[in-house]
Amino acid sequence: MSGPALLDLALAVEAWPAVRAFGASLWAYPLVSALHIAGFALLFGAILPVDLRLMGLARAEAVPAPTVELLRRLAASGLGLAVVSGVALWTVRASDYLANPWLWAKWVAVAIGVANALAYGRHAARRRCAGAPALDTRTARAAGTVSLASWLAAIVCGRWIAFA
Repeated sequence: MSGPALLDLALAVEAWPAVRAFGASLWAYPLVSALHIAGFALLFGAILPVDLRLMGLARAEAVPAPTVELLRRLAASGLGLAVVSGVALWTVRASDYLANPWLWAKWVAVAIGVANALAYGRHAARRRCAGAPALDTRTARAAGTVSLASWLAAIVCGRWIAFA
């Protein structure tokens, strides 16, 4: 989709009556913003111990495999909440946000974080199917480092959106 077409789409989204009502609401926008923060707090809070374990900075006994699976599901739930609420927030000022480089950087960081999680999950599943331990140190350290860096970058870029 080209720049002008994307801008036209953003302007059309902003003009929807439901989006206008949402943006004008005294309560709805701030509550959805709070849900967005809760979503990425859940995501980051859940994935941090997993990343530290992958990076070798937390012992396996401190974050056992069943806990890792629970934390990964919680992180995925946090991501879902953050994405849904983030899209809702974006609709109110879609055309302005398209011009904000910090939003684009945040989207790239989120895409890297999601791709990393999916790739490492597939890698670990293949190793388990082959009878090998799910954790292979070099790949685990790289996956944990990329995860931690991408989610921190998404948080920083997200905060910077308001100041650009």
